[in-house]
Amino acid sequence: MDLLDDKAIDFIFSQGEKYLEELCKVSDSITGRCYTLLGIIFAICPFLVTTVLSVGEFLFSVVAYLFAVVCIGVCIMLLLTMKPRDGYSKGRDPKELTYGPFMEHYKENKISSYALYELENLQWKIDATGKANNQRSKTFTIALWTLLVSFCSLLVFTMIFTSC
Repeated sequence: MDLLDDKAIDFIFSQGEKYLEELCKVSDSITGRCYTLLGIIFAICPFLVTTVLSVGEFLFSVVAYLFAVVCIGVCIMLLLTMKPRDGYSKGRDPKELTYGPFMEHYKENKISSYALYELENLQWKIDATGKANNQRSKTFTIALWTLLVSFCSLLVFTMIFTSC
């Protein structure tokens, strides 16, 4: 790190801030997709329940209620994915930068530049946000595929029951 001058540190820091901002946008996008999928589920399930009640066939009712249970499970997955999560701001409160333990840490590690230390902090924010986005994306993908497969199964069973 001694090879980095102030201009290099500033450039790296600005690039890191841009990347963190992009990761935050990805996080917001995942949340938006979860809301959209929840809206679709909330539109389909009442329709499904009213259809089951009007048809009155036992096997069709069982399959439809199983689909409704899957929808509830997917909703829980989506709500856990959307739950409030730690957010990271681009900067920090000046009070935090002059906090005693931080100042001791600077001295112990012989860090002469706050910017260099903040660069490490920015990298930590990027790593944590990227890891959270990956996990949330995987959960969303699982929820989406679960819903898709169960919906297709429902359609197949519906076609079978209506043709008999």
